[in-house]
Parts: sequence; structure tokens; C-alpha cells
Amino acid sequence: MLEAEVALARAWYQSRDDQAQDEEVPEYLREQRPEVPDTEQPCYSTINSREAADSQPELPWDDSPREFPFTSTCLLLGLLHDDGLNETRPGDIQLQPLDTVFRGTSLEYGMAVLDISNLDQVKYGIIAFPIRYMAEVYYRGEEFGWDPVEDDPPTEEPVAVAMEVRPRALLSILQNLKTFYYTVNLQNESHVLELEQKPLADGRVLEYLWPGKSTAGDDDLKQRVRSLGTADKPHNAQIDRAIDNLLILTQSNLSLDAWTISKFQKLAEFQSQLRRRLEETPDSLGPSEAAGHILRIAYSGHNSLHWVLFKNISYEAVAAAIMSDELRGAVVLSLCVDDLKGEFSVLRSAISRIPSLKHLCLLRDPDRENDDASDHLCRRLFELSRQDLLFRDKTVYLSSNFSTPLNRVQWLPSEDCLPLQVLPTIHVLARREGKVGDGESVQHTCHYLGDGLFGAERFAVGFLTYLQSIGSNREMLQFACGPPTLSTYESSPSAKRLAVSPIPAAACAIPKTDGEHIIMGAGSWVVIMDVGRYSHRTKRNVSPDAAIIRYAFLKANQTVRASGAFEPDTAATEAIEVVGGLGAFMREEVPGVDDTLVERLLGDAEDAVARRFQARPASNARSIDEMDETSARALFNRMLQNLDKSPPKTDV
Repeated sequence: MLEAEVALARAWYQSRDDQAQDEEVPEYLREQRPEVPDTEQPCYSTINSREAADSQPELPWDDSPREFPFTSTCLLLGLLHDDGLNETRPGDIQLQPLDTVFRGTSLEYGMAVLDISNLDQVKYGIIAFPIRYMAEVYYRGEEFGWDPVEDDPPTEEPVAVAMEVRPRALLSILQNLKTFYYTVNLQNESHVLELEQKPLADGRVLEYLWPGKSTAGDDDLKQRVRSLGTADKPHNAQIDRAIDNLLILTQSNLSLDAWTISKFQKLAEFQSQLRRRLEETPDSLGPSEAAGHILRIAYSGHNSLHWVLFKNISYEAVAAAIMSDELRGAVVLSLCVDDLKGEFSVLRSAISRIPSLKHLCLLRDPDRENDDASDHLCRRLFELSRQDLLFRDKTVYLSSNFSTPLNRVQWLPSEDCLPLQVLPTIHVLARREGKVGDGESVQHTCHYLGDGLFGAERFAVGFLTYLQSIGSNREMLQFACGPPTLSTYESSPSAKRLAVSPIPAAACAIPKTDGEHIIMGAGSWVVIMDVGRYSHRTKRNVSPDAAIIRYAFLKANQTVRASGAFEPDTAATEAIEVVGGLGAFMREEVPGVDDTLVERLLGDAEDAVARRFQARPASNARSIDEMDETSARALFNRMLQNLDKSPPKTDV
């Protein structure tokens, strides 16, 4: 999916540059690019007052559609990764358009550049400058200077001043840290050394990201930035004209006779030039059957078919191309579906007959105003998948599924359209006990995870990391990123190859529920949780401040609505079945699962919870334990009644 968005971004930026050269576009509009405004600096703090210094307020959230939502999701999950050391708050992050400009004059912000134009060699670079605080202070003489520990602090608030010299150069992580922490030895930090080994991005990208005075003309500058990572290819104007003439045929419903097909086949001698010409003029490829012949020739032998550039083709042409012998080995297919012609079911049927094709990426145009148009395609895709269970063998990405949670709304049309045999719908209901000042508090939370499109095993991986993050403001994000299987998770919980799913909307906002706080369809799952921290003064005989998490998996036998319809202890008993713990859930959803593997991973999660809270229960109690059936039913009933009285709360 990331490769598909990179291909779409290249085409999009090229199109924007071409439009900017239009003489009818006023000059002032060509130069307009968003900027991040500077923020007021916190009050100056000395070493003695540092603990009392106020943190910066959280940033407002931009609800506009993201141009490249999968890329934005990856960045968000990376910045909020819960490794026990990361103190970044969700409110510290504000998504901005990718053409945001950096001016180098901000007191608050520097810049980190990630170059993902070649995903096999991701590059980076950092730009950040120290600031100086200027104030009148008393000091004992030129030889001593002012000592922030021994001497009195300034009587007036110092003025923050940016460094006059701000080099336009990308730094590595060690070069950057030494600028700010020159007295600290960071040479042996493993995470620093790992990043230090990564290559630096080409400094020429700054000509676009941080515009400055340049002797080159604007056209030359854009061309040099655009050419980064590309090589010049020879052009043959005569061949280009011949290709253009054949592309005209794809615009009409031309019947393909033997003579026309033979003309197309001759293009195989010029495959690389045909592919280059198609990518230079993607709108010239039309929706007819002939387009399928063009695509199969141009991309013969390619495993990754990133056809997001071709927005005028039809589903039928794509289906004909991928069914050809030339493309039978393709593994990935990506399309921009805004204006594709024809019937999606034709493509859907073709994909189901190609065992090698494992990934389908359906993207939207970056200039879209909203994600509403994706609802129909999403529903259609799920409807067509009920018969042959497409999602069991293929990974399907819809960019709108990643976009709308970032807008803090749910994208799923309705949970009853999901193929539950492959994508179980899951709700998490949690009761939490904690201390507020000298008193005790109880909080009830409701999270809907169906819009994350998790398979059972991916959910289990997310659930294990969620257990270890309970209580943080990033706990729900743990479901969106992790190793794809339980065995991979056991061998390396922080594996470098991760599966990324849509962030559940419950992690970003309170879901819309048409006046009912929680709705569970028949066949959906509920994880009921009781989370608390207990001291030796309680009846449970546990060590001080130890965390105990009790949970159970329930399955709804009928539709459940928290709208006051249930009477205590009776209606919920008829509506749900208490299945058991994580192992029981996996046995029902993934027959043949390794039970001992699940138990080992739960044991590892218990150890992680004890380390995090720095306390372990006594020998007769567990940090993570299954809830018995009576307790689970009682808590489920009580949760529904509490959720009906007040809107559900979320942690983000």
C-alpha cells in the first residue's frame, strides 16, 4: 500500500507542477503553500524549576481528508509507538499537507525529512537549531559568568532568540543530538546507533521543502528536485508517436480484430518505452478492451502492478490484463477508483481466480473533498466477498478506511455487511478502577474495533500489546500495527515487518450511534474487561499498586442494543455466550491454533504488565486472568446499564 501511495504521489505532484505552469494561473496562487505557525514558548525554567515547567498545550486537530492516508497512518503510529519510553502525546501531533513549507525561522519547530521514494533504502535527515534565552542577570565577574544553579534567576522573563546561523544542511541523528546534548555520551545507545546507520537524504530536497535564494530558475529547480532518484532515459520520438496513435484506440469501443491485436503485439519490442510513455501521459489510456492489451504488454513480467496513474480505464480492462499469461504472476494490484468505468464485480471475479495476487489496494484521488464515495465500493466489496471469502486469501486495502479515522469519524457503512467468517466484529467494554486524589474512581469505556478490519490472529496480536499498554493514552492504537501472526510476534514483538490496519475510529473519537451507545450484531464478539490496581489493604492480598486485569470473550447470539431494553441478569444471559479467554476465542476463530503458543504469549504479557506497574500480584493471583462466567455476565449487564446512562468515553 505504501508503494501504491508513493506512485500516486509522484503522479499527483507532477500534475500539480504542470498546472502551475499554466499561464492562466495567477503568480500569487502558484506560490501559496501551507505553513506551520510558530507557537509561544513556555516560560523559561532553570534546573531548580524544571519540574514545575508547564508542557506545551495540545495542538488542534485538522479534520480535512488526508491526501495519502496510509502514509499518514504509518507516521502517526510510528510517532505514538508505545515502547515504555515514548512520551509523545496524541495531541502533540498535527497532520499537515505534504506540501507544507519550512521557513527555518520557527522557535518551536525544526524538521525531520523522511525520503521514502525508494522503500528498499529509506533515507532521513534532521534540521533543528538551538535557541538562546536573553535576559539581564547578576553574575560575579567575567571569569565566572552566570551559574543557573548557584546564582539568582532573571528578574524578568527572558526573550527567546533564534540562532543567527542556521545551516541549510541535513544532519544525522548523532550530529543533531550533539548540537543539543554535547555533554551526554550517546555513542553506545542501540536505537541511536541503528538510526545512525541509515543513509542521509539528498540535500537537494531542501530546495522544495525549505525554499531559499537560488540562482537557478524555478523551472530548473523543480526539474532537479523531481529528478531525484531517477535516471535519464533515451527518448525515441518516432516510437512515441506510434504509441500515442495506438493509445487513441483505447478511448473508443473498438472491436479488436486480428490486425489490431498484431499492432499491439509489436509494442512488446519497445516495452520499456511503452511503459514510460504510459506513465508520462496516463490520461491517454482509455476504458476500452484495447487498454487491457496495452497494460499486459507494458507490464509483462512485473509482480507489482501500481496502476493508480490510470484513472480513465475500466474494471473490465484491468481484469482482462491481469488474467493474461504475461501478468499471471502478479502479487500486488493497486488502482485509483474515483473515476474507473465498468462493473467492479468483473475485477473481483478475476482476482479470486489468481492465486498469486495477494494484495489489492484501492486508492482515492488526493484532491477528493471527502470519503463518502467509498462507502458504496466498500459495501459492494464486502457483499461480493461473502460467497468465496476473498479476505481469507487476500489483503484488501481501501485508502478511505485509513482516511476517515484520521478525520475522527467511523467509515464502516454498517457492521452487518462484514464477512464475519474472516473479519470478526469486536467490541471492547472496560471497567477501570483508579485513584483520583485521595478518592477512588470508576470509569467505563466502550470501543468498537470492527472498522479496523482485523482477522482473528491480527486481533490477538493487537490484544496482547493492548493488555501491556492499558492505562496509557495510546492503548487503542496497539490494534492498528503489529506483527501479522502470533508466531512472528513471539519471535520478535518489535518485528521490522509489520502489518498496518486502519486505526479504529474509537481511538480517535466517540462513535456516532443514532442515539444508542453500543450496538452489537448477531455473531459479533465482545471483550469484557475489569481493570484495577490494588494494594495490600484489599482482600485480594496482592502487593502494593499491583495491576490486575480480568477479562472474558463473549459472543452475541442476537443483536444487542444498550438502550434500556435489558433487565438486569436476564436479557443479557439470553443474548450472549461466555466463550472464555483468548485461547478459547482463537480456537473458535482459527481452528488448529497452537494453544501452548497462546498461553506462552499471555504469560509474557503478564510479565510485561508487572514490569510496567513495578509490582506483581501475590502467588495466588495473576496480573492477567480469565473472568468466570457468572462475573462476566454480571459485568456485561452492568456495563450496558452504565453506558445507557451516559455517553461512552474514550481515552484519546
